Amino acid sequence: TCVHESNALPGITTKLAANKASRVLVAFEESVKHYKHPEKVEVVGMPVRKEFLSLNRDAASREVGLDQRPVVVSAFGSQGARAMNELTAKLFALEQKNGFPFRHIHAVGSYGWSWMPERVKEQGVDLEKCPTIQMQEYIYNMPTIMAAADVIISRAGASSCSEIAASGTPCVLIPSPNVTDN
Repeated sequence: TCVHESNALPGITTKLAANKASRVLVAFEESVKHYKHPEKVEVVGMPVRKEFLSLNRDAASREVGLDQRPVVVSAFGSQGARAMNELTAKLFALEQKNGFPFRHIHAVGSYGWSWMPERVKEQGVDLEKCPTIQMQEYIYNMPTIMAAADVIISRAGASSCSEIAASGTPCVLIPSPNVTDN
């Protein structure tokens, strides 16, 4: 049996399973010291779907129907990060004030989906009359969207960092203040 741990610090379930496993696969060298039997632990890195490696920008832009304007993609995790979503609502207002100089695709996350549309409206932005801002709960075709992007603004999570690096897209990474072991 084999266990794969993607975080630097393994959870209790992973540690229990690791005691029975013949091999433990981890993403980070830092993880090895947290296991009772380090000789069973192999550092394999963070798996990334092949789609993040194979798409080209022009094909991706055509697939999602983008024009020639620069594209900004922002996402702060599948649940969303309140502080970052609040800043994004203010960014939408700045984009409007400056004539919408770029396309902006934003994944608000499941937590923010209930309140974010109202926050954007409070900033004076009517998303229904704004063809350059696309706000959605989640981006299901992230490999394609990343390939089409000029820049990604994202949480600096392990999976996000690996996917962004694999796509080769320029990025602004924002560390989370709420992660294990800082």
